[in-house]
Amino acid sequence: MPSVASYILSATLFGFAWWLGHHESSGWPEEAGSDLDAEYKLLRRRRRARIHGLFYVAAFLIAVAGVAGTGRIWIACWMSVMLILIAIVFLALLDGFRTHRYFKQKLPRIRQRLSDDF
Repeated sequence: MPSVASYILSATLFGFAWWLGHHESSGWPEEAGSDLDAEYKLLRRRRRARIHGLFYVAAFLIAVAGVAGTGRIWIACWMSVMLILIAIVFLALLDGFRTHRYFKQKLPRIRQRLSDDF
């Protein structure tokens, strides 16, 4: 028997993944910057697109679990969703480390610009 809760959760996750992708590509204001900024933003967009894709896959598996009802398919789908969400957390952690490294490389340029203004 299909589960309405699975459909609601799946639709919510699809919407969240779409919202993240929309704001990553056009929702946040872009500032003009150096080559370092352009390279970082390109790599960030690619990495985050993978994360959004994983959210879509998880939402699809939740919908499949809702259609399948309880049984082996339901267990397999939910175990896959759990592993995908763990992978998303791990990839987000790596993204945070890469962002920290980017700002660490950019900090001397910011300091130089501020000292030139005074």
